[in-house]
Amino acid sequence: MRIGHAICTQNYWDWKRFNSGVDEPLDYPDHRLTSEAVELAVLADDLGFDTLWSTEHHFSPYLMTPSPIQLLSYLAGRTKNADVGSAVIVPPWHDPVRLAEEIAMMDIMLGDRTCFLGFGRGASADEFDGLRVPMSESRARFAECLEIVRRGLSETRFSFEGEYYHIPEIEIRPSPRRDLTERMYCAWMSPETLEIAAMQGLGAMFAVSRELADYPKETAAFNAARAGVGLGPSAPIVINAVACADSEQEAYERALHYAEYLESVALHYNWIDAARYKKIGGYDFYVAKGEALGAEQTRRDEVAKVLWGTPDQVIEKIEALQQAASAGEIASFFRYGSMSYESAERNMRLFAEKVLPVVQKFPEPAPG
Repeated sequence: MRIGHAICTQNYWDWKRFNSGVDEPLDYPDHRLTSEAVELAVLADDLGFDTLWSTEHHFSPYLMTPSPIQLLSYLAGRTKNADVGSAVIVPPWHDPVRLAEEIAMMDIMLGDRTCFLGFGRGASADEFDGLRVPMSESRARFAECLEIVRRGLSETRFSFEGEYYHIPEIEIRPSPRRDLTERMYCAWMSPETLEIAAMQGLGAMFAVSRELADYPKETAAFNAARAGVGLGPSAPIVINAVACADSEQEAYERALHYAEYLESVALHYNWIDAARYKKIGGYDFYVAKGEALGAEQTRRDEVAKVLWGTPDQVIEKIEALQQAASAGEIASFFRYGSMSYESAERNMRLFAEKVLPVVQKFPEPAPG
């Protein structure tokens, strides 16, 4: 099976200053953290990881990659072997024609390597507000934008008339090197987005970790929705975090400590502001999730979802996760929370030495 590296440009140290609104220098400069994220991605390529994955987020210390295509195009020039993937691009935040053009250019720069395209609907009200896109329109804009991108990358000439986008007959030039429509995926948490993704013919991507028992149910639901529109099952891509150490105790303590990164998820999305999301509409799932955040939660509940342990234990957990999700690829964060670059490098190197050669030989399970 394929194993990827998920790039994490998270400035966890800046949340206190960011939330205070005080205009003062950053303790850990964004440019330093971004440069370190690039170097870790280049190291992942040298160590034999299959794919480099980048996400899209705006306006907070959470995950500071406003342009995954820009970052991945740069990495295409810095690396030699790894494929690249977006986990995810949010189509409602983009002009769909420009998005198709940028994807085509990235595909060309990759040469013989593969581009995987993960998309998502977007779930942060602050990001929609900052990008001046009505969040209440996200579902329809996602569907229309995705259709335009798909047609732009697969048809010589096309036009489009929708509720939000009106495209005259045009060609995307330069055209991409290969057909990208078979490498398109969607990350979802809500049932509404699952339905959109399946109807659009996208593959499945789990960008947020679940309980192990939840993966078979969600994979089955997704593939059932695909079957409803005449499509075969999809082998999902699963994103998770790794804490690999020589001893079980050290790995657990590391996973427990750096589970602090989950606090930044709550800070970035602010789903606990249920009234705001209820007013927007179309985000009932996230309202319920925000209300649940007020319940007693411990880091230990979340650590159970992380791939932590000795190399042998991590191998066992990856195998269990692969089987539960019918996964075609598992991509992992090796640096998150307040973890130093040096600790992240040790984490990645141990994984690459003792885990990667074993799990890359796992056969891909039958989708679904």
